[in-house]
Amino acid sequence: MKRDPTQPPRNEDVREQGFREVRQWSLSVEYRGEPPTLPDGMEESLSRFAQALIFSTADAQPLLAEETGAAHDELVSFLVGLLREVGTGLWRVCEKMVEPQSREPLPEMRRAYRHVEALLDTLAQAGVRIQDHTNEQVPAVGIYALKAVAYEPTPGLVCERVIETIKPTIYFGDRIIQVGEVVIGTPLTSV
Repeated sequence: MKRDPTQPPRNEDVREQGFREVRQWSLSVEYRGEPPTLPDGMEESLSRFAQALIFSTADAQPLLAEETGAAHDELVSFLVGLLREVGTGLWRVCEKMVEPQSREPLPEMRRAYRHVEALLDTLAQAGVRIQDHTNEQVPAVGIYALKAVAYEPTPGLVCERVIETIKPTIYFGDRIIQVGEVVIGTPLTSV
């Protein structure tokens, strides 16, 4: 049955069209072996697809422009939160699987570590970068764009240095989506 072109598209049609466009793009990238980068118009397709998924009901009416904007904002917020949680979780798992000094996987973790490393590579290809700050020197002047959750006097330090990363900084492209949380070691002072 043909759809009447004078009538607005149904959510099911929008969802199906968005799904076809996203699937075609992902398959073409997979077959070409290219890193995933969104081609022109793909963000709009993803947005339409997500909009139809979020707001599809049996008696759904076409969405108004302001509802579309709200759906897009809600989806972006959800996806950014998801990237933060997944990135932090993978980073924490990775930290438990490697030797602190050499950063090599523990012998009993080598097989499982490959899978975690593959997931981290997938995130990196999608533009997500996870930065651990442990052992970074804290600048003496200027702004240090991390959240210091504690300062701890530490023997052997001559300047402030990050002694523990609680949460890594996570970037999506060139934007920070999670500010790192760290413990900063301070030099012992003689009174």
